[in-house]
Amino acid sequence: MPNSSDYSHSAGYIIQATREDPWWHLGPNECAFLTRKPETSQWVIVSAVGSSTIKLIAELASNIYSATRKSVIVKNVDRESESALVQCGFRHYRVDEWWDNWARFDDNTYPELILDTTSVAASQGRQYRSLRESLHRFERRYAVENRLWTPDDTRASDKLVRDWAMSMALRKGLPANQFLDSHSMFMTRQEHLLRHLITDASTGSAIGFLAMSEVSTSCMALNALVNDYSYTDSYRIFMALACRIGRDTGHKYLNVQGSEDLGQFRSKMRLKPFATVPRTHLVFDQSACDEPLKGGMNPDPNDRLLGQPDVEV
Repeated sequence: MPNSSDYSHSAGYIIQATREDPWWHLGPNECAFLTRKPETSQWVIVSAVGSSTIKLIAELASNIYSATRKSVIVKNVDRESESALVQCGFRHYRVDEWWDNWARFDDNTYPELILDTTSVAASQGRQYRSLRESLHRFERRYAVENRLWTPDDTRASDKLVRDWAMSMALRKGLPANQFLDSHSMFMTRQEHLLRHLITDASTGSAIGFLAMSEVSTSCMALNALVNDYSYTDSYRIFMALACRIGRDTGHKYLNVQGSEDLGQFRSKMRLKPFATVPRTHLVFDQSACDEPLKGGMNPDPNDRLLGQPDVEV
């Protein structure tokens, strides 16, 4: 989509979200990317792109449910699509349903935030006074080096991700492998990613990592990872740095993704986003199949045109 700013349209997100069991469905003018949730084996539609995505999602969910008799989850649903899909028979989570115990809607728990790269990079005017002051303090206190990631940085970046995963595991009370699995793919060979490693200039230790991939010609998607928070305000500083990179690569906007918790969301809000985009999850199950799909859709239960990559991603 040439003007899309939807985080789920970025290759980095799609590969991360479907890393355990990647599938796709191709339509005439649209496509969807799917996976299966390991804990429940439910099918999950993580992204849909094209001219008729509502019809595609509705037919795909109905076909999968007919074949598996398990509810189908759709992630990254914006307000407009939410209304249309509910009209097609989809429902919201019930009170006893959630994605996981610590983030009910995963990274759709809090809205996606889209930054104007030029404005944040320049940090001019009253709106960015706090950011300007933070940048100046950071530059006075610390000497850091930002460089384009190369395979020579594999060892340093791998240690950074492992240390971060252990820290997150202690903080959230979850297995470290859960965090390691979701981010280790950024350290492998991924041509679609623009990666930057941020190190301490005096010690050479890695303190941050930026993984960016294109949503469209006007927007980049960011996954920022900070391991050492003793560098005060580093999360916000590194996102501002990503805006400079996005500006320099000709991208007007940077989508910093939705958030799983309030602290993460508030940190991102300090960058004064250009746009806030709420997204949610919807479910398709028996309650939708008790009545014919609305909107003139007549899915064929035998049409299960799903494909898997023939190369490892």
